[in-house]
Amino acid sequence: MAVPSSLFATVGFRNLRVFALDANGYMAATTATTAYEGIRVTKNKVLTITHPEARLIIHHGDDRIFALDTLPPTEPLTGEVTLANFNLDFDALVGNVKVVTQNEAKMILVASDQQGFEPLVGLFAYQQGVDVDDTGSTYGGRRWHFAMLPQAWVIKRMPPMNENPANPMYTVRPQFVTKYLTGSAFASATEGATQAQLVHGIVNYKPKLVSWLSATTGDAFYPFPTAYPAVLGTTAGIPIVCDGPTLKAAGVTYSTTGVTLASSTIGNIVSCMYETS
Repeated sequence: MAVPSSLFATVGFRNLRVFALDANGYMAATTATTAYEGIRVTKNKVLTITHPEARLIIHHGDDRIFALDTLPPTEPLTGEVTLANFNLDFDALVGNVKVVTQNEAKMILVASDQQGFEPLVGLFAYQQGVDVDDTGSTYGGRRWHFAMLPQAWVIKRMPPMNENPANPMYTVRPQFVTKYLTGSAFASATEGATQAQLVHGIVNYKPKLVSWLSATTGDAFYPFPTAYPAVLGTTAGIPIVCDGPTLKAAGVTYSTTGVTLASSTIGNIVSCMYETS
């Protein structure tokens, strides 16, 4: 398929994954043979991103307004996630605590002394959409809109117990970053900016993020999860492959089952964004 149009309409909240990050802010893979997929957060209801208004500057003189100007907001972008079920593994990761199993019980500490020590995590969400460019040949086609928060604090809030379904809620506080969750850096010549809190975009098929821990400098195959093969085993369907901070423009062999790198740095996180069915 062709590169998707920049005109699209969206609905729903289909998928959310949260990624543990290493000390360098990369998706924390631990092996070269099994892709790290993060934790899938199920039964998603709402992802809210709140973008504050820019400051309005009003110049006064001679008893009237004679000019207007604008400055960036004094508050950052913030967010909130609402779920329709509890997820102890998710809570443990974002709360910097552990799930405790005792006989047939599972428990977790909330509002613990780890408050203030919550780890930065990566968030990646997507929803369905359609192409609405009525000047193009793919008008009305299915598309997938994604939101990427490369680093964010996620803080749990317990829901009440009453006659209504319980909806756990999480405060999301995205950090300012200089690179994608896949590891490559923003550049003025490419992105037009070098810092951001959020990345969002559109792809033809469902997007997938994975990573591996490189174990060799030589030729190595990095497999996709068996349940999530790539739709297209080409650069079109696998647009991003990084070896640490380096976006690989050459030395990559693509397939529907994974990617092969001709060279990588031992101990680097190799990461990939691709499209799956």
